[in-house]
Amino acid sequence: MLRLPEILLIAVYVAPTVWALSDILRVPTDVWADSQQNQALWTVIALVLPLLGPLLYFFIARPRLNETA
Repeated sequence: MLRLPEILLIAVYVAPTVWALSDILRVPTDVWADSQQNQALWTVIALVLPLLGPLLYFFIARPRLNETA
């Protein structure tokens, strides 16, 4: 049985990853190509680095995608 601290710890790692992955997959492929970013690479980064990956995505890749969209 999971207790509250364990549930919160899981949520801290899972929620940003799910949020980043949904955002990565929502952006059309042509926007990724126009911004010279790699959608598959950012997906792997978000999955492999549970907390750091989504932060890197939102601070590095997402602003570049917004510029080209």
